[in-house]
Amino acid sequence: MFRRPSPLAWLAGVLLLLSLLLPAPTLAGPAPPRIMPIGDQLTTGVNHSGGYRVWLRDLIEYGDPYSFVGSRVDNPVTGVMRHEGHAGYTIGQLRTGVRGWLTANPPDVVLLLAGINDLLGWRSAADTAAQMGLLLDAIRASSSTTIIVGTVPPNARVPSAKLAQFNALLPSVIAGRPGVLLVDTAAAIVPADWQADGKTPFWTYYQHLAQAFYDRLEGAGIL
Repeated sequence: MFRRPSPLAWLAGVLLLLSLLLPAPTLAGPAPPRIMPIGDQLTTGVNHSGGYRVWLRDLIEYGDPYSFVGSRVDNPVTGVMRHEGHAGYTIGQLRTGVRGWLTANPPDVVLLLAGINDLLGWRSAADTAAQMGLLLDAIRASSSTTIIVGTVPPNARVPSAKLAQFNALLPSVIAGRPGVLLVDTAAAIVPADWQADGKTPFWTYYQHLAQAFYDRLEGAGIL
């Protein structure tokens, strides 16, 4: 004898059918990190527009979500790779602009490569390191972002002893400043990265800088 299902059984059947027909909800993952490259011509790119940012973009795009942020968009390839690379800027000039940059485009991580223009001028290695400390404090006063500081790569226009002294001072500058990490980008550069004049980089120079930053981002769990 046929028995009509109870209302509860009928409702359970409908819900089961709907669960099979409707797509499962997807959970939103964490937002991709917002990366702001800050620096001078080494960030903008000398002889190779886009500098290390082009290669870093390619490394990250193999599987990690991300976005570059900043007020500048001069790039040699399609797609937006914003940044705060300002050719010719000293550390003090970067400090003057950094609050506005961070406020306008808040990043999760800053890649900071600066100091070459200070060292090219009259400023000593120790004074340049002190300037770097002031810049880090200015960034921290405006943002809780992670800061990854790169050592300055060798350049024939800067006495090697002066540059080595500055890079050797960076660990003490970073010490005691929470959320600030160091990457030895100088060690990533090899003699073959330079043209014969020792001042003009080949594209491999920026490729090696990008790899050093990428490894540090990955090692810090940011990517």
